[in-house]
Amino acid sequence: MLETLKTFIRFPFKGPEWPSRFLIGSALVLGSFVVPIIPSIFVLGYVIRIMKKVIQGEDPSLPAWDNFNELIANGVKGFIVSLIYLLPGFIFIVGGYILYFLSLFVSSSPSEGGTFAPLVGLFLLMAGLLLGIVLLTLGSIPLPAAIANLAARGNIGAAFEVSEWWALIKANPWGYLGAWAISVGIGYIGYWISFLPYYTIVLCCFVPLLLAPVIFYVLVVAGAVFGQFYRESSFSIKEME
Repeated sequence: MLETLKTFIRFPFKGPEWPSRFLIGSALVLGSFVVPIIPSIFVLGYVIRIMKKVIQGEDPSLPAWDNFNELIANGVKGFIVSLIYLLPGFIFIVGGYILYFLSLFVSSSPSEGGTFAPLVGLFLLMAGLLLGIVLLTLGSIPLPAAIANLAARGNIGAAFEVSEWWALIKANPWGYLGAWAISVGIGYIGYWISFLPYYTIVLCCFVPLLLAPVIFYVLVVAGAVFGQFYRESSFSIKEME
């Protein structure tokens, strides 16, 4: 188990061409800070490629940045799936802010009850944030399994075959929890390491440059570990049949 964990943690830094491949991915993540969607589609397509290779039984590695039509197609599919799974949470969060700013507008007008409008708006904002966070959490929990099913089958409808990805989770719940633990754990550690310069005056401007490779690293490792979860779960289901 420990050796398997080491394999997944170290693979982004192995292979004869890993520095250039890792640098390209990090640059795309950095670009997504400025232009959010297009670079993110390439990165998501790349992560899905890694996931698919692991599902097919290959050792985790950073593949070449080629076949861009496939990267774009898978990236768009992954983006749409992620948006749909997370959309309810975003709706409540954005809706809370909209209602809050509307309450401020009402309070500025000389109408009866305007004094209480900011309080009502603040309550709606807090409620929207709370419900939004809950829905984002509920949507993100099955999302990796849905993306893995998309990677394995290649069509976007596979991500919404709830019975299929739920069967995978039921067949290997500890594997799914372990994949989440690895992804969240390295993400948490990497986040704080990349933000250490933020607490200095001179180096704080370098935070985005450090954060971009951390995000790319977390994404590719998560793609590999959830791909491994899918592969192991598929074997478990076949053994039970």
